[in-house]
Order: sequence, then structure tokens, then C-alpha cells
Amino acid sequence: MPSKGQMTGMRGVCLVAAELSRLGFIVSPTSRSAAGADLLVTNHSCLRAFSVQVKTNATSFGFWLVGKHALDLKARSHIYVLLNLKQKRGKEEHEFFVVPSATVARLTREYPRPHSTWFAVDRASVLRYRDRWAVFGSPAQPRHAPAQKAGGVRCLNPQAGKRGRVEGGFPDAGPMDFEIIGKITAIESIASGRGVRDRGRLERFYGKGRWRKLREFNRTIDAGQEVKKGILVNESH
Repeated sequence: MPSKGQMTGMRGVCLVAAELSRLGFIVSPTSRSAAGADLLVTNHSCLRAFSVQVKTNATSFGFWLVGKHALDLKARSHIYVLLNLKQKRGKEEHEFFVVPSATVARLTREYPRPHSTWFAVDRASVLRYRDRWAVFGSPAQPRHAPAQKAGGVRCLNPQAGKRGRVEGGFPDAGPMDFEIIGKITAIESIASGRGVRDRGRLERFYGKGRWRKLREFNRTIDAGQEVKKGILVNESH
């Protein structure tokens, strides 16, 4: 017979799967014996895929035990959903904190106990990640092909080609790999700090840092014409 803790864990996995399905993603639970991943998630075009680990509390709500392995698990495609199941006025309230694994690794703290050591993430350290489902991007099939050629970049498999990092280039997307497909002839800074109009959203989704808006000049792959493209970069990442 499953223990109370196992039942809570299974409820958490089902609730996260239900929420992701409600948002429009394709979700599949893994075997309960699978290490590291409770759910596999993709969008309708199967262009982005994630593994999801769920940690659920039903009695104490100040932290989640994540295990020692959380210190080393920093894959960009691996996401933690930290869930609190609270009773409020006779109804159950769900708190979802959607946190990238690299952030969990950075926030995990070690707490020595008399007969063991706990590795935990405090709730106070992840408040900014509450309901941050945008980390999964958009679940829908894009209506138009991404504007990759005009901007002089092409999305890549992480193992392929010359790569870089774009932050905040699309409203509903996370960081992505790209390849320069035209020669960049010049780069100039056109805004920085408070001069970046969208800084509030960028900091909310991707964190604080030295945000600058740059303009690059290059040639497109198909037309061979010089174009200008604005990109946002965070120099602290």
C-alpha cells in the first residue's frame, strides 16, 4: 500500500500534468521509478521538449527537499515544478513555482541533520517563479515560420554549428541557440539600463543584469541584402 508521502507525490504529478494540459501542452507521465523526470512535455509542433520534476508539499510549506543530485542537474530542458497543496477555508489552494534546473542547483542549500543531510530549496528564494509557465514557451503551432532568415540567425540543435545565446527575443520563449548565417558588419548599442523599454518584463522572466539593446548589421541568407536587427542581451549571463 502506498505511503501518505507517495500519495502526495502522485497527486502533485497529476496536478502539474493537468495544469500543463490546460495550458495546451502535450504531457506524458514517466514511470514512477524513472530518476529525475516525472513528466515529459512538448508543444504541438514538437520543436521544444522538456523533462519535468515535481516536488510536492502537503503539510509544511516553507521548503522542498530536492536531493543532492539537484546540485549537479543543470540541463536547460529540465524544469522543476515546486508545488504546495494548502488548505484554505475548506478548499485546497495550489501554489506552483516553475523553476529552471540551473536555478534550483544555485538555490539548493545543505542542512545537516542528526542522522542525515537535507538538500532543500526555500520557498522565499523562488517567489518570483510562481506560475511562471512561460518558461515552457508557447504550446501552439506557430502560424508563420519564425523570422530566422531576416534576422541573420538560425535556431540550432545544441550540438551543431557556431552558437550563441539570445535572451528575450520572443515574448513567450526562453533562451535559444542560434547560428550566424550572414556576416555581421557592425554592432552598436542603442539602449542600456533604464533605457531598455522592456526591462521590467525581461527581469521578471530572465532575471536582473546589465541589459543592453544592440543593433547588428548583416546580410540575409536568401536576399543578400544588408539588414538591421535589434536584439536584447544580458551581459551578466
